[in-house]
Amino acid sequence: RGGAAPTRPELEARFAATQAHLAEAGYPSLDLLESACVADGRAILARRGAEPGFSDRRVTDLDPWPEFHATPRGVLTSYLTDTLAYLATLAVEAQPAAPLGGEPMAWGRSQQGAETALRARAFDARAQHLGLVAPVSVSERLAPLDAAAADYGRALERLPGDQAITWRRARALREAAEIRVRSLLAQAQASATAGRADEAGDLRRSALGYATAALAVADGVAAWSRRGPAATAQALALLSLGRCAAAEKTLAEAQAALGATPEARRLGALLAAVRARPTGEPVVGARWGWGLTFPPCRAEGLEPVRALFEAWSRARDESAAPRAVRLAAKNLVVAAYAEGAEEALLVALRALPPGSTAAARAQGAVLLRLLDPPAPDLEQLLDAGSVEEVSAVLAEAGAHKLLRRLPAARLAALGASPEAALRIALLAAIAEDGDFTLLPHAVARLADDVRAVRTAAAAAVLPHDPVELRDYDHDQPGTWGRVQKRLTR
Repeated sequence: RGGAAPTRPELEARFAATQAHLAEAGYPSLDLLESACVADGRAILARRGAEPGFSDRRVTDLDPWPEFHATPRGVLTSYLTDTLAYLATLAVEAQPAAPLGGEPMAWGRSQQGAETALRARAFDARAQHLGLVAPVSVSERLAPLDAAAADYGRALERLPGDQAITWRRARALREAAEIRVRSLLAQAQASATAGRADEAGDLRRSALGYATAALAVADGVAAWSRRGPAATAQALALLSLGRCAAAEKTLAEAQAALGATPEARRLGALLAAVRARPTGEPVVGARWGWGLTFPPCRAEGLEPVRALFEAWSRARDESAAPRAVRLAAKNLVVAAYAEGAEEALLVALRALPPGSTAAARAQGAVLLRLLDPPAPDLEQLLDAGSVEEVSAVLAEAGAHKLLRRLPAARLAALGASPEAALRIALLAAIAEDGDFTLLPHAVARLADDVRAVRTAAAAAVLPHDPVELRDYDHDQPGTWGRVQKRLTR
């Protein structure tokens, strides 16, 4: 009120007085509240429809054209999409100063975030409008939701911590996932009815992947981010694979997160129905939604992959060839993820004795890394100091790309180790990894004093082609130049 704008301290005092309500609306800080300011009244009144698709009419109180379109059925109007798109075109116009007295650079960044968020909301509104009108194809429903989720993600990069954008992004991602899961499970049911069991299984696992990824994103506000429908989609995908215990866990966790809300009560009813399912019989899930037929519950935990786990354990303990142990590990990991047994496998792996040899410990660390990428065991073994231990880890490095994570100084130190066995093990790991950015470490060893090291370096650098290898004389490092010219060509 009055001719003078309030000062920043005055604004902060006013914000503090109503902070709880503003935080509930998604603006826990004054800077985030500033991002909600798109343009002032003068800018709106001066603006005519410069953007294609907008009317040339000015916006006035008597004619608020982007806000309201008279239609016989107001619920089906697309006015919200048009309003948001119109505001997005205003947000990109520079203003002389931050409206709430913040830093101009931060204001510019928040304007970019606001413009992107508005564009995302316009896509989002378009998707909601499509959900109310006559049936449209899956791709038509997905296009605006995918665009909205991508723009919400870009907006969060400029406005980190904005709860409103966070939950809107989660909602868009989860609604898109639910559409995909419904479609995939319907296709899977058709394939199963036609006798194509393998195809049906692949479709169900694909549906579970979409559902799991969508449920894992940050909520912002759980009750507003479609957490309940996302948990339902994941639970039904799990039930379609016979994984009843995992479905119960998904529903129970989502119910707890949603607290005393109608959505939580709906999840509770579904959870009770899942727990009361007939044992050992297929279940027609019309009462669970989506009209699907679910197979009987099957064994979960480690049981579906126990045979593969034991095969890997025997190969490791019997000092089988490293390649055979790696193959057994990869088969085990693929099966564990397909069966949803990765958590149980991690528990069993951590309870397993570490092994009596350096190779066994390294192979156990490799399998742990495949299941749990942040696991530090490999780096700890690599720093152990024992030549046998480090060599064993390097012999396995190609299986999990450990070398690419090591600092350059550590790689250089390994390559210059006084132990020829370590230099050879590093070169063998570089050859197995296949990453060309590691080749300089191998090139540096082509003139090594030890012939076995030079041989390993050549095998890492040169293609595994007898013609190329024949031109390189391990005892005459000068011949490397001739081969290098050919490789460069």
